[in-house]
Amino acid sequence: MRIFFSDRALFHAATSAVWDLTEGHAIVLPPHIHHRYQADETRPWTIFWIHFIGSEAQEYCQAMNVSASQPRFWIADLPQITAAFEEVYSYVPGGFPDNDLLGLSTATARLFGLCRYFQRSPDARRRETEERVVAAIRFMQNVSRTLQLRECADRARWSSPHFNMVFKRHVNIPPMEFFARLKTTRACELLKTTDLTFWEIAAQLGFEDPFYFSRFFRRHQNISPSRYRKEFFWTRPKQGE
Repeated sequence: MRIFFSDRALFHAATSAVWDLTEGHAIVLPPHIHHRYQADETRPWTIFWIHFIGSEAQEYCQAMNVSASQPRFWIADLPQITAAFEEVYSYVPGGFPDNDLLGLSTATARLFGLCRYFQRSPDARRRETEERVVAAIRFMQNVSRTLQLRECADRARWSSPHFNMVFKRHVNIPPMEFFARLKTTRACELLKTTDLTFWEIAAQLGFEDPFYFSRFFRRHQNISPSRYRKEFFWTRPKQGE
């Protein structure tokens, strides 16, 4: 397998497919595929590439949602990918002792994980849709407040019905259910790792009424906050234990 991160280039595969890569695009080429590539005449490329093989190579490609028919994708945060690539390369000149091989394999897995995390559609129109959904998700990550569907839709610059439909299509759950899960996850964290009172936790999550918080938590976790804390509270080991 080879994966290229390109500034601007044209790739020609043996299937006669032509892939136009602009800044931020990446392309994965399966083994035994004859290909050629060329830089744009007016904007020469800057390119990074990595050649990887092994029993899990195909699984990594599947995890990144690439295939022979659609090997190209776009990366939303190219600087982070570039830094991750440089980390992979830093293990290469050492001659591959065991510690370098461990670092190399870990860094490579991280590189592919970041590719998947920042992956967006190669199509500009679809990519804009994905970026609007991501903007709404980032807006929701502040769980210390209450939110209405209209506020999230405004952040994505859509009407509420359209936002609800698009968000569910991309994330597989409705936006308000997603926001509720974010709140519940934060509540679990506070119950497990702090000795804050239920009233204080409710206030941190934007609930004015701790009893409403208790009902909310039970609805989403099928357990009361007090029972959850009793079962999962993490006690820090004493020094020396």
